[in-house]
This record gives sequence, structure tokens and C-alpha cells, in this order.
Amino acid sequence: MSLAKSRAGGERKVAVLVVFRAEGDPEMLLARYDQTLADAISLAPARPEAHYCVATESGIMLVDVWSSLAELQRAIIENEDFQAKWRAAGWPEETVEVFELHNSGWPA
Repeated sequence: MSLAKSRAGGERKVAVLVVFRAEGDPEMLLARYDQTLADAISLAPARPEAHYCVATESGIMLVDVWSSLAELQRAIIENEDFQAKWRAAGWPEETVEVFELHNSGWPA
């Protein structure tokens, strides 16, 4: 996914929602997540605006909101130190979906 273009043709900063899904025993994955998260995020140069972790019937799902796709890529996706920490913890292959955020929050 690329950053959205403004009507003038330049790049504009668009918040993104990202969904990470990993398959496996949910209890085992939650324990691995809890053991690894603090060390992994210490290696990230940016943090998401929101972060959620839930067990699913078939594994675990993480949902983040990032200020931009570029921030997500810099902090997580292209960050080899961060990725190496998760691989060393035995984290399984995951699927990643990224969506441009249209709205966040309910009107007042």
C-alpha cells in the first residue's frame, strides 16, 4: 500500500489501521506476546496511536492505529531489530492488512 496522494498530486499524511493475525494456540501466543512486547517496542522509534491485542478462535490478532503508513513501516515493518526480536521469540508467520483510516471516534 502506498501513501495516498492529495488532489494537488503531493503525498499527504493519512492515518492507517493495521491488522496482524497469527495462527496457533491462542493461550501460547498471548503468553509469547506478553513476554516479548516490552523488549520489542523498546526497539521501535515510534509508537501507534492505539494498540489492541485479542485472542481469536484460531490464534491472536493485533490491531494498531498509526499516524501514517510511513511511521508504521519505519517502526515495525522495515525495522529489522524489531522483526528479529519477534522471530527470536518464535513468533509465527502472520498476515498483515493495512487500511487507510477514514474516521476515528464518534462525533461529539
